[in-house]
Amino acid sequence: MARLVVQVPHQVGQEAASQRLREAAGQVERQYAAQVSELVQQWNGHSLDFSFRTYGLRFQGTLAVEHQQVHVHCNLPLAAVMFKSQIERVMRDELGKILQT
Repeated sequence: MARLVVQVPHQVGQEAASQRLREAAGQVERQYAAQVSELVQQWNGHSLDFSFRTYGLRFQGTLAVEHQQVHVHCNLPLAAVMFKSQIERVMRDELGKILQT
């Protein structure tokens, strides 16, 4: 497995960023229900442990909300490694939209 690491800065504070991401997680779950299965989300304070399956591939990782930055660490299945840069870009863009002031 390859490791994906994405860091996204924000200026909304830790509480607001966590709240926005919790709300967005619910929207993503509904929006991509046809493509995503076995979705597990476990929030512990400002950290999220997640896993899901899409297109037969299992993804697992963590998201940590800090005061000025969000860190995502995810294990990529080997079949997804060739899409790593695309996945990073989409994650960075989508998290940026959620966290913009």
